[in-house]
Amino acid sequence: MVKLIINNTLGRARSAGFWIMVGLTVIILCIAPVGNMALDKEIPLYRAVFTLSDKDLLLAGEYMSSYNTVMNIHAYEWFVIISPVIFCFTAIRGLKEALFGGAYAYTVTRISKAKYVKIEFVSTIICTIMTVIVGFLIFTLAVYVKFPNLDRFNIPEEYSVVRRIYGLTGGARMLSYLKMLGNNIMVSILMAELSVLFLICFKDVFYALNIPMLIMYLGTKLLNLHLNLLRKKYGLMYSFRRLIPELFNPYYLLVSMPEDFGRITRLGDIWYFSGFAIVLIILAIMIVQIMNKYDAYQ
Repeated sequence: MVKLIINNTLGRARSAGFWIMVGLTVIILCIAPVGNMALDKEIPLYRAVFTLSDKDLLLAGEYMSSYNTVMNIHAYEWFVIISPVIFCFTAIRGLKEALFGGAYAYTVTRISKAKYVKIEFVSTIICTIMTVIVGFLIFTLAVYVKFPNLDRFNIPEEYSVVRRIYGLTGGARMLSYLKMLGNNIMVSILMAELSVLFLICFKDVFYALNIPMLIMYLGTKLLNLHLNLLRKKYGLMYSFRRLIPELFNPYYLLVSMPEDFGRITRLGDIWYFSGFAIVLIILAIMIVQIMNKYDAYQ
């Protein structure tokens, strides 16, 4: 079964659609605005690449360092909204062909329906994860080629805002990067699972991808409304614990970090990601059971 999952996943990863989605991930991230406090204005990342020299970036301060650029760009609102389509497109299209295409009737004569469904579901999730990882790694490498490394700004640790936020050492900052990537992976798995569910309901890739995108869009509006209410009531000094209800908002989960919900501790990270993983596993088991009981495959 493992070999079948690997072969199935690699087949989707070799497709043109997979690399188109990876390229689209990088392109949309390159459209995201950068600058703000550093340049007194926001400009698209691609424009900063072509118009700002290395000297300009160093003068702008550590906010324009390669590390800070990568860590902040993933929260670009429109990228977050359309991420379900980008990350899940290849996987969901492949799943539709497997379940509602002509191969289904032939394949289930050789392996059981339950086994076939599990193989296709797991392949869909792994393909989604691969799209996230490959897209973000290519984008990260591209940013590090152009933008100066944090160490080149020669700012003492006690005055470095970026180091105080993400970690004083290179290892701590790498951990923060991995947590950001892990957040994107886990929310993408959640969106992929929802996409599978909607594909079973509607038998259409359009609905399977666009309903999760709509959910993400509504999440942005609900979060903005919640933040405005908190600022009116408590000012800017409200506790992040008041955002705990946003744990049910996939948009906030995608742009947040585990430490937003409490003290910055390794134990807090373990609880956060473990709880998230348990929810994903329970949802996956439920979806596989639904897929097994569904009788309208073709």
